[in-house]
Amino acid sequence: MKTLSFAITILLLVGLPAARELARTNQANPNQQTQSADLAEADRLEALAAVQFSKHDYKQAAELLKSVLVIREKSFGEKSPDLTKTLHGLANVYYKAGKSKGGIVYLRALTIQQEAGRLSYPESLQVLTDYGCLPKVEADQSIQALRSNFMKRAECLFEGLKGDCNISFEGVLNRKASRLSLAPYPPGAHVTQQIDVYIMVDEFGRVAKANAPCGDQLLRQAAADAALQTSFKPMIVNGTPAPVYGFLIYRFVYQGR
Repeated sequence: MKTLSFAITILLLVGLPAARELARTNQANPNQQTQSADLAEADRLEALAAVQFSKHDYKQAAELLKSVLVIREKSFGEKSPDLTKTLHGLANVYYKAGKSKGGIVYLRALTIQQEAGRLSYPESLQVLTDYGCLPKVEADQSIQALRSNFMKRAECLFEGLKGDCNISFEGVLNRKASRLSLAPYPPGAHVTQQIDVYIMVDEFGRVAKANAPCGDQLLRQAAADAALQTSFKPMIVNGTPAPVYGFLIYRFVYQGR
C-alpha cells in the first residue's frame, strides 16, 4: 500500500509541472494561431496588390500594401528585415504613381537592412538599384546625409564596384567628352526617356565600362552602346592620367512612328 501511495505521489509531482506547461502552451497557441492567420491575410493582400499593380491601379495597390505593412509591423516589429519586401513594393508603387514619398519608403527599407548588416544581400541590392534610379532631385535637409550615403552606394553599384567603394565620382561627363557618340532611337521602343549611363574612363581616355541600370531596356542598350564609342582626353588627377568615374546622359524622344 505504501508503495502504491509513493508511486501516486511521484506521478502527481511529475504530472503537475507537465500540466502547467500544457496549460501555458494552450494559452500561447491562440496567439500563435492569430499571428499565423494575420500573416496569411498579409500574403493574400500582397497578392491582390500585385494584381492591382499589373492593372496600373496604383492607388488601390498602395492601400493594400499599407495594410500588409501594418500587419507585418505588428508581427515582426517596425525595424525587422521581414518588412523589406513590403516596403520595397510600396516604394515601387509610389514611384510608378509619381509620388515623391516613394523615396522615403526606399530609405526606410535600406536603413532597416543596413542596421541588420544586410546591405549586401540580393534583396537590398535591388532596393538600392531602384532607389538609385529615382530622379536626381534635392532632398529634404533632414534626410540629406542619409540620402547621400545610399546614393553613393548606388553609384558604386552602378559602376560595378562594391557598395562601400571609395572613388572620386565626377558626375555628368557629357561636356568633358572629346567625341560624344550619339545614340539613335532604337526600333521597337515607344517611350520618351532620359537614360543615364555610368561609365569608367581609363587613363587613356577610353570608356572601358558602361552600364545603364535604369529605364526602358531597348533605350538602355542603345545608350550603353553609344557610351562605349565615346572618347575623352586623358584625365589628369594629381598630375597623372588616371581612371575617372561618372555618367553620360542620353535623352530619347519618341516620335510616335
